[in-house]
Amino acid sequence: MLGEVRASAGARTLRYLSFPHRSDVQAPDGWKLVGAETIAAAETSSLDVDAVMITGEVSDVMMDRLFERLADPLVPVVTLHGEARRGTDRGGESPWGAARSIIERREELPQAIRQSGRVEDVLLARMFTRKSDLIPRYAPSDRAAVIYPVAGRIDGVAEAANRLVDAGLLTRKFFDRLHTCPSCSSSALNVREECHKCRSGDLYVQEIVHHFRCGHQAPLSKFESPLGHALTCPKCNLKLRHIGLDYDKPGSVQTCRSCAHTDDSNAVGFVCMHCEGKFDAARVPVRDVYSYAITAQGTRMLFGGQPDVVSQPPNVFAVLLHSAVQQ
Repeated sequence: MLGEVRASAGARTLRYLSFPHRSDVQAPDGWKLVGAETIAAAETSSLDVDAVMITGEVSDVMMDRLFERLADPLVPVVTLHGEARRGTDRGGESPWGAARSIIERREELPQAIRQSGRVEDVLLARMFTRKSDLIPRYAPSDRAAVIYPVAGRIDGVAEAANRLVDAGLLTRKFFDRLHTCPSCSSSALNVREECHKCRSGDLYVQEIVHHFRCGHQAPLSKFESPLGHALTCPKCNLKLRHIGLDYDKPGSVQTCRSCAHTDDSNAVGFVCMHCEGKFDAARVPVRDVYSYAITAQGTRMLFGGQPDVVSQPPNVFAVLLHSAVQQ
C-alpha cells in the first residue's frame, strides 16, 4: 500500500509558492506555481500549498509571517539560493527532488498524525518525512547557541524530544555541554579571565624577578626604573645587571590594570552577550545538548496514528492491513 501512496503522490501535480513571489522560477515538470489569489487568501486564512520554495532574499520578519500562515508544519520549505534559514529544509543539489520526497513521505502518514497539533507528534513526523535524526547544529546568533534544523520552527525542541525519550520513542546521544546565563537563559556567553579583586577583564602578564643576593621576589614592574636603566631591587637598592648571575625570572603573575591587584592566577567569569549580565563561573549553570534518533517503537506510533506519546502503539502491520482491506 505504501508503494501505491508514493506513486500517487509522485504522479500528481504539486502546488508550490515562490517566496518572495517570482513568476520566472524554472520548476521541473510536475510542479505548478500558485497564483496571486492564493497568496492574497493567506492574508486572512492559512496558506495551503504542497511546498514553499525560497527564491530570494527574505527578511526575518517576512519569514516569521510565512511560517505563521502555513497550514501544515510538515510542508517542505526549501531554499533554492543562499544558505538555509531556521525552519527551512536543505535542498542540496536537487531541491525540487528533496521537496517531493518530503511530500511523498508526509502522505504516507496517517491523518491522525498529520493533523495532530501535539509538538511531540509534529517532531516525530518531521524526523520521518525528512529521513533524518534530530541533530543539533551550532548557531551563534541564536540564544540557545544550537538549533535543530529538522525540527523546523518548533519551540521547546529539546524538552519535547526528552519526553519522547522517556516514552521510548527516541534515543539520545550526548552532543555538547553549554553554559547558560542565570538571568536570561542565553548560551551566547563570553568566557574570560578576570581579576579576583575587582572582576575586571583588563589583565596583563608580568614576569617575576628573583634577586639572588637578598632573596626578594616581585613583579618586573617593581624592579624597573622610570628612566629605563638597569633593574634595581626595591628591597636593597642594588642594581641587577646580569640574568642568571644577579637574578632570574622563575615565573609570572597576572596584574589588573583597573585596580593594580596582582595574583599568580586569574578568576574565570562569564558575560552574557544578550542581557550583558556578569557572573562568576560558580553561578553559571550548564545544560547538556543531545542528538536524537527515532526508535522502532516511535515509527510504529507514527503509523498507528496514536497522538498520545505515552500510550502503547499498535502493531503497524495490523494497521496497514486494516487500511488495505478498507480500500
